[in-house]
Amino acid sequence: SNLRNHGFCPRVVVTDGSNLYPTLLAEIWPDARHQLCVFHVIKDINKLVLDAVRRLRSAMSRRGKAGRKKKRGRKGAKAKARAARRGLTVKERANFVFKRRHLIVKRRENLTELERDDLKRMLEYLPELAILRRFAERIYWLFDTPKDFHQACCRRGVILHDPAFQTVPELVKAMEQLDDE
Repeated sequence: SNLRNHGFCPRVVVTDGSNLYPTLLAEIWPDARHQLCVFHVIKDINKLVLDAVRRLRSAMSRRGKAGRKKKRGRKGAKAKARAARRGLTVKERANFVFKRRHLIVKRRENLTELERDDLKRMLEYLPELAILRRFAERIYWLFDTPKDFHQACCRRGVILHDPAFQTVPELVKAMEQLDDE
C-alpha cells in the first residue's frame, strides 16, 4: 500500500507463488499482471517430476516383491555366487534409484562424471524415468536465455504438445502450470 501511495504503479508483479498475493495484488494494483519468478516455477515443476519418480520407484519395488521366495538360514557359497551373477535385486535397484532421484531434475551441465554414470544406470533400471528426465531438460531449455517472447512461446508449445509427456499424470499437472503462467 505504501508503494501505491507513493505513486508506484507496476505493469507486472513477480512473486514466489504464495496464495497470499493474488487477492492483495488485485486490490492494490488491479491492472498489474501477477507472475511467478522463474526459480519458483522450476521448483514447483521439479517437485511434480520428483513425485512421478517416487511413484515409479514404488511401483518398481512392488514388482520386486512378487519374485522368488526367500529360504531360511544363511546362504551357502553356491547361493551367494548365484546371487552375485544375477546382479542387484529389484529391491536394491529401486533403492539405488531412490537415493539418486535428484539426478532426474539436475541440470545436465552440473552433473559430475559419477552422477552421469549413476543417471545412466537409473535409466537402465527404470526406463520410464527417461521421459521425466527429458521433461526436466525441456523445462530448463524453456527458461534458458537469451530468447525473445516468440522463441519462449515456441519452446513452451513444443513441451505442451509432446505426446510422451501426456502419458505421465504428474507431467500433465506441470504442463497445466505452464499453461497458466
